[in-house]
Amino acid sequence: MKLHELFTDICSVDIEDTEVSFITDDSRKVEKGCVFVCIKGEKFDGHQAAKEAVEKGACAVVTEHDMKTERQIIVKDTRECYGKMCAAWFDHPERKMKFIGVTGTNGKTTMTNVIKYILTANGFKTGLIGTIQNEIGEKVLPAGNTTPLTYEYMELIHKMAEEKCDVVVMEVSSHSLEYRNLRLKEISVKRED
Repeated sequence: MKLHELFTDICSVDIEDTEVSFITDDSRKVEKGCVFVCIKGEKFDGHQAAKEAVEKGACAVVTEHDMKTERQIIVKDTRECYGKMCAAWFDHPERKMKFIGVTGTNGKTTMTNVIKYILTANGFKTGLIGTIQNEIGEKVLPAGNTTPLTYEYMELIHKMAEEKCDVVVMEVSSHSLEYRNLRLKEISVKRED
C-alpha cells in the first residue's frame, strides 16, 4: 500500500509518496519501509523513539507535535490516527460486518457466547472476540487480550470479513474504551426489572 493511501480519510501528507511495508506503534518493530506511529502510553511515550525510527529507515513517523525530524506527519491525535490507518491497511473490514459489543464488570463472556449462539442458530455467520478465545464461525483462534490491540483487532476482523462473517460479537474491556482502541457507536439498552 502507498503512504498517501493510508491517509486518505485522515489528512493530507506533504512528504513523498512511497510503498509502505507495514505500520506499527511498537518502536521495537520499526524497520525500513514501515510507518511508525508515536503513541503516548502509560509507561512510554512513542514520541521519544521518533528520531530513532527515522534512523532505522521508517518511511514516515506520525506524531502529535514537531519532532524536528525528517518524514514526519503531524496529526492532532496519534491514537485515533493509528486506528484509522489500521482500518485502511486492512481495507476497512469494519465496514463489511455488523458489530455487537458487550462491556461491564461481569458476564461479558457469557453474554457474547449467548448472543453468538442465537445469531448462529438464526443463520448468521458470526465472529467472536473474547477473553477465552476468538472464533470465526466454528474455527477457534487463541485470544491474547479481552479486546485485542488496534493492529491485531483490525487483522482479526479482516480475517472475519474474508470468511464472510455477517456479525462480530465481542467483549469490550473498559481499558479499550478508555484508550479508544475501538471506534464504536454506543447504544444503551435499559434493563427493565
